[in-house]
Amino acid sequence: MDLDALFNDDYDYFYAAQLTPAVDARDVDAVWRALQPQPGQTVLDLACGAGRLAAPLAARGLLVHGVDASAGMLARARARCGDRVALHQLDMRELDAREAYEHVFNWFTSLTYFDDAAIRDVLARVARALRRGGRFAIDLPQRDAVAARFRPCVAVERDGHLMVDLCRFDTVRGRVDTERIVVRDGVRRARFFIRLPTPNELADWLLDAGFRDVEFSDLDGRELTLQSWHMVAVATR
Repeated sequence: MDLDALFNDDYDYFYAAQLTPAVDARDVDAVWRALQPQPGQTVLDLACGAGRLAAPLAARGLLVHGVDASAGMLARARARCGDRVALHQLDMRELDAREAYEHVFNWFTSLTYFDDAAIRDVLARVARALRRGGRFAIDLPQRDAVAARFRPCVAVERDGHLMVDLCRFDTVRGRVDTERIVVRDGVRRARFFIRLPTPNELADWLLDAGFRDVEFSDLDGRELTLQSWHMVAVATR
């Protein structure tokens, strides 16, 4: 996957209407509820993007570290977070820390851009990076809800510009393959996929990675159902 082709100014431009301050506040509350952190604890925002969650969590008294593979996203995170968050450019597949964090979280699908072997390796790396009793919270689209509402073409228009996703649901591999076409000061294309593990699959992967307990809920902390668009998994080291 070409990170620069996917996570660039187009991403910020077209997702601005979706990632509102209200959505950010909702997600910060969801991360806090999932991790149950104590002020002063060290938390890793794995694939922190532009820092939309790292900054407010730091404001709540956590020592937040953020890593992301995209230089462009990190530049925007530095502008947003200042010196309140320790930010580093790092692909999550290269995370190499030992018992460095009380908690880790990964939000908004970024874990799912890889194949199964890579995802499972990342989970093992996170387990090693956590201290005993630490929590790892993951936010993913819930496969059954995505399948039920699947659309092969999704278009976003803003001020006469277009972002069009041409999608194919691969039932056998449990993923959505997408070609993204952006028409904005020219035409740009990017290809990517999002892996959608079932709760059972993800739980097995987490337990195999070294976690001792896994719980699931929706984004509001309620029971996960077929209609839940978000699946939040919380694994304890």
